[in-house]
Amino acid sequence: MKLIKNKKGFTLVELIVGTAILGVIGLTTAMLMTSGTNMYRGVHRRSTVLFKSQVASTQLTEAIVDCKYSFSVHDDTLFLGDKDGEDNVIDVYYFDEDEHTIYLRVDRIGTTGEITQGEAVPFCYNVHDISYEPFANNETGEAYALKFVLTIEKFGLNYPRNEVLSLRNHPTLVSGDSAADTEQKLAEEMGA
Repeated sequence: MKLIKNKKGFTLVELIVGTAILGVIGLTTAMLMTSGTNMYRGVHRRSTVLFKSQVASTQLTEAIVDCKYSFSVHDDTLFLGDKDGEDNVIDVYYFDEDEHTIYLRVDRIGTTGEITQGEAVPFCYNVHDISYEPFANNETGEAYALKFVLTIEKFGLNYPRNEVLSLRNHPTLVSGDSAADTEQKLAEEMGA
């Protein structure tokens, strides 16, 4: 009887080599997918921090540039005089370092100059730091510019926004020894 050789199958060596090649291709593909996913996450995190910083900076910029009445700065707190109908109010943007949040509070000024504090609402989260530096005419007290640096921190990333704003309406700059004193002097200026 004659043995017929079957040449349709694979040898053990061919199977091992084929499996090794497929393993290398699979490992390379998995590494590329993991690398791409990590790169996407990093870019997404950076763009999220950038976006949050830009939104907060834009909102704060609009409030500052359009200030028509007196304003004041004390450390990391910004006081902007404003009108709510017929009432004089002070928009208070203050930074809570423990919560990493800037809060906005609208305080009402009574007819006799007393201040009624409004409810504080979060204005911007994930704030690492904020600072203000006003520029005013020493003789008239009119402010012509305000510099602020807002630093947002998220995912271990810091993104500072450095803005120098020209004040359209040249509001009067009021100063005091403490935040409460500053707000009271601003209320007196607004009531005058």
